[in-house]
Amino acid sequence: MDIDGVQADLASSCQSQYRAERGHDGVWRITRITSIYEKDTLTPALPNTHLAIDPRCGHAVGHGQGRRLGLRLPARR
Repeated sequence: MDIDGVQADLASSCQSQYRAERGHDGVWRITRITSIYEKDTLTPALPNTHLAIDPRCGHAVGHGQGRRLGLRLPARR
């Protein structure tokens, strides 16, 4: 992904929870899979580059204007 001319990598982390039950025939089967979101990480793809992101609002900061990234970052308290 490109953010104001800086190549960036976006990685999302989640866990998967599997529920298994043994059927009447004695065979185990997965009956449900639940995905649990943990976090997103946005990092520069190239060394010695910098992403100017305002963590309070998820805007890229550059050239005197903010650009909405569509990220839902937690607000500082």
